[in-house]
Amino acid sequence: MRPLAVKGVDVKVVRRLASEITQRGATLYDGLEKEAETRDARQRAVNRNMVRDSASTTPCYSNEDHSACCLRVVKELSTDLVPSHA
Repeated sequence: MRPLAVKGVDVKVVRRLASEITQRGATLYDGLEKEAETRDARQRAVNRNMVRDSASTTPCYSNEDHSACCLRVVKELSTDLVPSHA
């Protein structure tokens, strides 16, 4: 027995694709509901990576010990990350 076809289109394939579209739409909708909370977490992760990358590439002064260098770098980075209220 041949599958039902309308003008050369396999109805079973169309139904399967329609079901898949519906499932993916529902998944997308659920993901978008969580966007506000995931946006904050994503931004914190990006900022944390930026701080780590900047700290590892910022040279210490030759007369500066490691802890003083780290404190200086953190201070410089914190002024870059804190928005000014002008």
